[in-house]
Amino acid sequence: MKSHTIVANLEDDLVQRIRAYHRARGDKSYTLNHGVLPDFLQDDSNSIAIEVPVFTERYRLSGHIDLVRFVDGHVQVCDYKPGPLDSTKKRFLESIPQVAAYGEMMTHHLAGTLRVALDAPFLPTVKCAIFDTHSCWHFGADMFVNLYESERISGL
Repeated sequence: MKSHTIVANLEDDLVQRIRAYHRARGDKSYTLNHGVLPDFLQDDSNSIAIEVPVFTERYRLSGHIDLVRFVDGHVQVCDYKPGPLDSTKKRFLESIPQVAAYGEMMTHHLAGTLRVALDAPFLPTVKCAIFDTHSCWHFGADMFVNLYESERISGL
């Protein structure tokens, strides 16, 4: 995947899992709130943590990653954006800078922590995902730096 590319996947395992949670609860709205995320830790062997705090002094940003997973040899920073189908594109587009920033912060945290702890020359790649019951968008964590350096993000 190129760093500037966003790949949409309607049948992603995150989408399948969240749909299954809705069906199991008889929720026909398909807009369960973030309270469903602890189930990922229990039921998904790829899930590592939920509500992970991240920060960066360089950009003076902080936040909480909804879900961190380890999938196919890379760390996946996931943000759950529930809502109706007709607003998925708008919600996801507005979230790209936020989730990309989380990916960048996770990358820096892993680089510092793992290099010191493991003396590891190679670190796992960090990828980002925004998902709901309708779709999942994937993109590289380096998208934040690309947006910032191209001045498409301002006010930092």
